[in-house]
Amino acid sequence: PASASDYEVDVDGIAADGYDFGDPAGPHTKQAIAYDSMGQTELSLRAFLAAARFNQGSESKANLAVCLMRMQKYFDAYDTMKAGFKLVRSDREREHLEENWAALMQSMEVMKVEIPSRDPHDQIYAGVGDYTTRAFAPGALPESDAGESDDHGGAGVVPGEAAPAKKKRRKKKKSTEGARPATHSPWPYREKLAHQRSVVLGEPMPRVSVEEMDGDDPQFAPYRQRLVPFILTGGLEGWKALEEWPETWQTYLPSLFPNSVTDFYPYNMLSNNRHSPYLTRLPRAVRELLIEPGPRQQAYGSKVRFVCGVVWCGVVWCGV
Repeated sequence: PASASDYEVDVDGIAADGYDFGDPAGPHTKQAIAYDSMGQTELSLRAFLAAARFNQGSESKANLAVCLMRMQKYFDAYDTMKAGFKLVRSDREREHLEENWAALMQSMEVMKVEIPSRDPHDQIYAGVGDYTTRAFAPGALPESDAGESDDHGGAGVVPGEAAPAKKKRRKKKKSTEGARPATHSPWPYREKLAHQRSVVLGEPMPRVSVEEMDGDDPQFAPYRQRLVPFILTGGLEGWKALEEWPETWQTYLPSLFPNSVTDFYPYNMLSNNRHSPYLTRLPRAVRELLIEPGPRQQAYGSKVRFVCGVVWCGVVWCGV
């Protein structure tokens, strides 16, 4: 992994694409996210640094710390995030910072990095200092901890494998899958859902086939241009997984890629304060999806705290 000193160069300069990191009014956070999506780590870090420099608040510190955490620069992320707690001005900011702090603690624990203190409010630091202020002093950035060579410590955690006892829970759950609710239930039964929901059916959406999308019929132009919502049909035809292991994918797929890392969104993206994904190994992410969400989900093996009113989402596979 790159050392901190590799990223101290030209923090005030202009990128090759013309973006000015020294502009006090620039959209630095937005630009940092854009660079990150393109895999341009150095430029993303420089933009996050600019955001923390010109918009000194807890959220800009948290964003910078998460960027450092994704680079496995845990001590830099640790001290920078602690500095952010001193700038909290609202309950929403505190909740956002505490959630990222918990993710940092779990990532450091998984990667076996020594944690100076789990209390974000004490005066125990890693000793490297706030990255924001250090970045603008040439030669002042010492190399922080390197961690492992593979970048698994990102915006969340990489949980370990579940204890054997948890498998009993999964077997019990599997034995009840597909069971219809009681006949007196006022809610419609959705056969394809792993977990039934106590909500009415939504308005039906138009269904458009792959052939219709590939054709030139003008009536399907709004769908090709993504102007209206629709359901694409036929996209999985011929996919061998549906034919060979439709009932065993929960165990077979994770067994094929036990070390693959996924972007897991346990709180969906309906919450304004909980957008960060958890970087989670595929076997754990599948197990989380199969656990019925609710106040007792942790008792059934979930590593995620239940939040009333926030529903579960899915898994985005980052790669093998």
